[in-house]
Amino acid sequence: MALGGTEKSLLSLLDTLSKDEYDITILLFKKEGALLDQIPEWVKVVEVPDYELITYDFNESPFKLTPKYIKQGRLIRAFNIFFRHIVFRVTKNRYSYYKYVLNDFRYSESFDVAISYLGPYDLLTAYVLFCINAKEKIQWIHFDVSKYVFSKNTSRSLYKKYDKINVVSEGARNSLVSVLPEYKIKTYYVKNKISEKLLKEMATRENGFEDGFAGIRIITVGRLSEEKGQDIIPEIAYLLKRKGYCFKWYIIGEGPLLQILKDEIQKYEVEESVILTGAKKNPYPFYKEADIYVQTSVHEGFCLTIAEAKVFDLPIISTEFEGAHEQLDGRDKSYIVKREAKEITEAIEKTIKKEYQ
Repeated sequence: MALGGTEKSLLSLLDTLSKDEYDITILLFKKEGALLDQIPEWVKVVEVPDYELITYDFNESPFKLTPKYIKQGRLIRAFNIFFRHIVFRVTKNRYSYYKYVLNDFRYSESFDVAISYLGPYDLLTAYVLFCINAKEKIQWIHFDVSKYVFSKNTSRSLYKKYDKINVVSEGARNSLVSVLPEYKIKTYYVKNKISEKLLKEMATRENGFEDGFAGIRIITVGRLSEEKGQDIIPEIAYLLKRKGYCFKWYIIGEGPLLQILKDEIQKYEVEESVILTGAKKNPYPFYKEADIYVQTSVHEGFCLTIAEAKVFDLPIISTEFEGAHEQLDGRDKSYIVKREAKEITEAIEKTIKKEYQ
């Protein structure tokens, strides 16, 4: 339950469900993460048994697994793993390999519905398919598969066994259907649920900005990663500074892009204008107090942080990706632009002039 959009969308979904109508178990590969304690008390939380063994066999090279099992005297398992790897190399389909590896890890409890919620993610999809006993199985897709590392042949075989495929934006659904058209009839657009009441209540629990700054506050929230595209922000901040705007841009999140961001901030000499706050378990006080929200993503499925910014009625500038138009078309105080520093800068300028001058 790390600080991520998919995890937050799960919490919002749970907030809309009634403990009198549902008996819910969340099965986690790791029972940890900053958002773990935000799961409602009435929801049962369980860690997947033998997770380390599962991931070792699932992810390790067959050329390491085969000698290991030969040394252990498990010749049949060594042969099966190596043989199924050869099948994968020929067919580009790991269905048979996953099924064999996971056969020893079946979960004891049965359910009415089992949902592979964090998708596309082969390990989770295969685990729910082969290890969980349920009357109905649903695959949930949170990303645009055309922009994601996606094994078409493997997914075709895995998804065939699912009863439904839910995708969080119409654009992302269209992308999936274009890749796997045979599953169009069971693929649905199911918009991520946002609990406005919960977000606004959380915004009152803590303080937001405490630096006493009186200018325009811009925020961007999300994991610092290549697909979120925050590395373009220092250049935009540089362009805004040259134009004389009084602002601070707060980047809320952490992740692998952190050092690149620090280098870009230094390169453009915007240390006083671009603030790296780190991850915030509760970012909503900052939404509440901000003036503008900017999303710099390279690609998204449904962008949860845009939905959150809408809850607080913020002016929003977003780059163009699947889901952005669905959320922002026809909305006042919104711009969707190409992911170019000049275009984003101009959209921020228009917003400042329109809303704050």
